[in-house]
Amino acid sequence: MPRPPLTIESGPSPEIIVLFIHGLGTEGAHYAPLMNLLAQGFSRPIRFLLSTTPLRSVTIYANQRLSAWFDLPDIRFTLHEDVAALRNAQAYLTNLVKAEIRRGTAPERIVIGFSQGAALSLLTGLSFLQRLGASPSSPDGC
Repeated sequence: MPRPPLTIESGPSPEIIVLFIHGLGTEGAHYAPLMNLLAQGFSRPIRFLLSTTPLRSVTIYANQRLSAWFDLPDIRFTLHEDVAALRNAQAYLTNLVKAEIRRGTAPERIVIGFSQGAALSLLTGLSFLQRLGASPSSPDGC
């Protein structure tokens, strides 16, 4: 299971939540300097949640242990999918979204995804019961 996300807030009572779901081979903390910089550009308080997945063997990289939300068994990504890991990661991301909603954030003020995390965000966004602010599944293409 992923570690609790690193949280960066630009001020009290954030109005916008960005769930930054990293890509293959990296971790959320790598993006902390960028998120701190981005936070300065918002006129409203923003919260960034930077998640990190545990290391796992990634088949297409000779089973090298990398930070990955799911395995990539084949270069043709849709030919063989790591459905169990996708579902586990989806449950984790769904729980992060629900926790932010319980804190009082409207779903349309929650933005998710990036890289391998975008694939996970697409899966979660398509199956989430409420419309989120933006994900790769949003009709506006965000």
